[in-house]
Amino acid sequence: MRPRTARRALERYGCEVLLADNGLSAVELFERRAREISAIVLHLAMPVMGGEEAYRRLKEIRPDVPIILSSGFSEADAKRRFQGRDLAGFLQKPYRASSLAEKVKSVA
Repeated sequence: MRPRTARRALERYGCEVLLADNGLSAVELFERRAREISAIVLHLAMPVMGGEEAYRRLKEIRPDVPIILSSGFSEADAKRRFQGRDLAGFLQKPYRASSLAEKVKSVA
């Protein structure tokens, strides 16, 4: 699911969504609005700054923020790469809008 499609889907389910075009933008946005954000959906493969680095930096800013990882890689591969880290969930791409909304609402 494309980022803007995911945004519209979450908004249909009553979520307020902030969107970043790349990992660095996500970190910068989170630095400014960390207390307003209740959960993050983070793609593993992002331009400018990849998902692993963005995850690390987001958790440095606010360790308690729930981060859901989204990837076309298998869940086993993603969990291996994030072993020992506190992932709030995983969404295997492609996924349905209802699955995305359920996952976000369950951790937010």
